[in-house]
Amino acid sequence: MVQIAYSQILLVILVPLFVAALAYYYSLNKKHKELNLKYEELRKAFYTLEGKYTELNDKIAMSATFSESLKQAAVTTSLQTPRMRHQAPVKPADSKTQKYQHLQSLSASGMAAAEIASILSISNHEAEQMLSLAKIANKN
Repeated sequence: MVQIAYSQILLVILVPLFVAALAYYYSLNKKHKELNLKYEELRKAFYTLEGKYTELNDKIAMSATFSESLKQAAVTTSLQTPRMRHQAPVKPADSKTQKYQHLQSLSASGMAAAEIASILSISNHEAEQMLSLAKIANKN
């Protein structure tokens, strides 16, 4: 009969077990490296998308600011339209007497000195002086 030693039995069991554990370790290590590569790719893609997202948010904010400015410009234009109607007959090349006659007609329509000044493109002070002069001229 063949006698097998206890150490031989252990060797027959432990060597394949050690080889299997080593193979399992290398397969896990390989999988770990593959997952790290995939993680790096995903991380780069995430930062790229994050940059694009920030860029789009900036564009949206700029667009909103532009839209708000455009609305304000539209409101300003609509408020200036009545003033521009009065301003149209007066041309920069007109003489001072025509400006003075236009001032009198605007004053007669009940406009204040500040409104007249903006229509005639003169200072408020000049408009007030011209109105005072017109009143004096009308008295005489």
